Amino acid sequence: MQKQKESRKTVSVTIPAEVHRKLVEEKKRTGKAIWFLIKEAVDKVFI
Repeated sequence: MQKQKESRKTVSVTIPAEVHRKLVEEKKRTGKAIWFLIKEAVDKVFI
């Protein structure tokens, strides 16, 4: 679990400001959307 947390933290740091802004806008509209987008972004990075 420790290793997974570290990698997730790194991913959040490397998310571009532009993408982060979009995530924040989505979060304002619907709380679930941000987690879906993060999962999608992480999948693209690791696939």
